[in-house]
Amino acid sequence: MSYQASEHDYKHLKKLVPMLHERFCKKFNVETLGILTNEKLTNLDKYNTIYAQVKNTDKTIQELFDDIKRSTTFGKVYGFYKSTLLSEEEFSGFSEDTKELIKKMTKNV
Repeated sequence: MSYQASEHDYKHLKKLVPMLHERFCKKFNVETLGILTNEKLTNLDKYNTIYAQVKNTDKTIQELFDDIKRSTTFGKVYGFYKSTLLSEEEFSGFSEDTKELIKKMTKNV
């Protein structure tokens, strides 16, 4: 199945990307702070946990934020929706076709 998002969806996504990137980084920073302030962990454990977190996050950032163009819009919107970075209000700005297909896909996961 191949679906290409509309120009409207692409423009809406482009408008949201800076805010989504900021939200993603804030979530990462909060998680990192939680690790750093966990007194049950040794400094080595903290380092290793944060190192693993950075490696995983790096991959996620590439998948979500790199190469945003009209042909990748649907996959990006799906990724943002699945990762719960999109608010319902932000998600509501996409076309009905895109929203329906994404909701259908996430039910099957």
